[in-house]
Amino acid sequence: MSKPGRNDACPCNSGKKYKRCCGRSAAAERVGADRLPFAAPTPIERNQLIGMLNGGEYSLAETTARAMIDRFPAYGLAWKVLGLAQLIQGKDAVGALRGAATLLPEDAEIQSKLGNALHNQGRLEEAVLSCRRALAIDPGLVEALNNLGNAFVNLGRYGEAVDCYSRAIAKQPRYAAAYCNLGNAQRSLGRLAESLASCRRAIELSPGLADAHGNLGNSLRDLGELDAAAASYRQALALQPRHAAVFNSLGQLLRDMGRSEEAAGSHWQALRLSPKYAHAYANLGLALTDLGRLDEAAESFSRALTLQPQDIESLVGLAAVLRLLGQPAEAEACCRKALAVNPRFAPAEALLGELQADQGRFAEARDAFRRTLALDPESVDAWIGLARYPPASGATAAAAGADAEVDGSAVSWLTQAQRLLAKRLPQRHEVDLRFAIAEQQDAAGGYEAAFAGFQAANELSKRGRSAYDRAVATADVDALIESCNADWFGAVAPGANGSERPVFILGLPRSGATLVAQILGAHPAVFDAGELRFWPVAAGALRAARAKGESGENLLTATAADYLRVLESRAPEALRVIDRSPAAIRRLGFIHAALPRARFVHVVRAPLDHLWSIYTHDFGRSHPYAADFADLVHEYRETLRIMDHWRRTLPPGVLLELPYEQLIAEPEAWTRRLVEFAGLPWDPVCRDHRAARAPVLTHSKWQVRQPLNGHSIGRAERYAAYLAPLRSLLAATGP
Repeated sequence: MSKPGRNDACPCNSGKKYKRCCGRSAAAERVGADRLPFAAPTPIERNQLIGMLNGGEYSLAETTARAMIDRFPAYGLAWKVLGLAQLIQGKDAVGALRGAATLLPEDAEIQSKLGNALHNQGRLEEAVLSCRRALAIDPGLVEALNNLGNAFVNLGRYGEAVDCYSRAIAKQPRYAAAYCNLGNAQRSLGRLAESLASCRRAIELSPGLADAHGNLGNSLRDLGELDAAAASYRQALALQPRHAAVFNSLGQLLRDMGRSEEAAGSHWQALRLSPKYAHAYANLGLALTDLGRLDEAAESFSRALTLQPQDIESLVGLAAVLRLLGQPAEAEACCRKALAVNPRFAPAEALLGELQADQGRFAEARDAFRRTLALDPESVDAWIGLARYPPASGATAAAAGADAEVDGSAVSWLTQAQRLLAKRLPQRHEVDLRFAIAEQQDAAGGYEAAFAGFQAANELSKRGRSAYDRAVATADVDALIESCNADWFGAVAPGANGSERPVFILGLPRSGATLVAQILGAHPAVFDAGELRFWPVAAGALRAARAKGESGENLLTATAADYLRVLESRAPEALRVIDRSPAAIRRLGFIHAALPRARFVHVVRAPLDHLWSIYTHDFGRSHPYAADFADLVHEYRETLRIMDHWRRTLPPGVLLELPYEQLIAEPEAWTRRLVEFAGLPWDPVCRDHRAARAPVLTHSKWQVRQPLNGHSIGRAERYAAYLAPLRSLLAATGP
């Protein structure tokens, strides 16, 4: 390759001209190698340059040093000041510091600062070499020991980092920054008590050191002392309000506490301060996933991966979102890419197991969970997966449990799960584990313990999220009934789309809607698209447009076309496409107005069984009423009120009511009726719903792949002694 010209772009990709980047250090190397005599600035000029740097006039020092180098190319001090001024300003200082190191080969500080500059660029192995050169020149240079420790931390060599920081402290016992960094390295080794002591010593020596407060918060968070951790983060931000890393850590803590909305805000603040902060993008993606804002979450993870293409946490986060968006192949590819980068990354194995379970590949899922536990014996996700997706068919998944995994007894699984529960877990993990333990106790017939477990899990799940507002829910239904009436349907019908492709399977969670979708989805002409998220967004846009007086007919026509394009992208050959969105119940009027030939199947269950089944599963933010008996009954009654309205308003033949208990009692008759309602010819394959090909992401993914059975019918009666309040609420609100 030919040597670049002075005004050519520098080949190091810095974006600078060669003469202003590596060409400078090359010139210094030539001068230094030739040992030519050179002129020097006057003492006054030299002192002025040093004064600018020491006085904090870094931009002026940089400009003056450049001019001095143009006059005196071999003057090492000018190269050093240039590099230091660039480093302090966060600029690329590697070229200048290399030039200074060539001209001043015995200056240990330059080598140490060069190590720092290389570290900032992610050139960690080179940073280690520079710091070691500094220590070879001056073994007592504590800054070089500290910088070497920082490089080791980012290389994952935490033991060597601890040694470096400890040596620096031995030489300078009041070195607060080294104590701060030592605490960070000790935390990475799991030595949390030592980490707390180191961080607190750093704060004692330098109370205004924001990083020390931030690192203390990280260790407190790991110990489960969440309120104390939050206080430490807030103290760090009071000292350094533009500390992006602390905002990011605070966001992680808030998500652990179940406060995902606040967590997202904290990560956004980190990104405002540091727009290329890949880790903050990844954590923002996690918070947005919690909030159900999946498209935004996918974008956030994608931005993180643009900045750091092999970041395994971002790859797994994106995989989780793609799974929820109905893209299992893409999600699995992300997991496998993460495992190619780091074959020991347990969360990727655990998510791979869930993806396989979604598709009914339970043996593969169990293998993935076993591999997860080999990497991380305390993986909550893996232990829960082994319990919920057992190898044998039976009454319930929990009845088989994870026996084969731990000494062949259900008690041993419970012992392991309860041991994990005794630790301080993030709230979302603790909620999941409490539900899983209660399921095992239910399967073993320990109904008293199971009821207490379900109750504790629900109470915990309510923390940190907005409460269900019954008055708002009632007002929303009142407004819906008033606005979506027969007159409105008549006004908008002329612009409607005549497609028959959509079939909506409706029902509150745990109604049996997933099973019905599996039965119909087994038909060769049907594609089950899962829970699409189109209509909640579309209905909001329609309401906003109507409020502005825009034409409902035109909007509905455009919305129907957009929705059909979504279906086309999922299944271009299918005559019917199933949408299992529970939220469609409240949007049914909009959907029918846009697509009057779409079909709706409403699945209903015996009320007590239905509500108890909802209560025994975690639905997080998506169904905030699910964790409280009174809220459950209120939402159930409002849903019945909505469905009564649709029955009165919609034309005949659009809505099919399907009782779950009758489906179980007479599967052939109801399956034929379902296929006929969908406008399809009978196909015997529909007799076996397990022939359906679609992934299942709901809590019932294991159950719906078992032979039809009535095990869930009458389940609430086992808890008759504990469900009197729920029964009373149902009785008090009508039949």
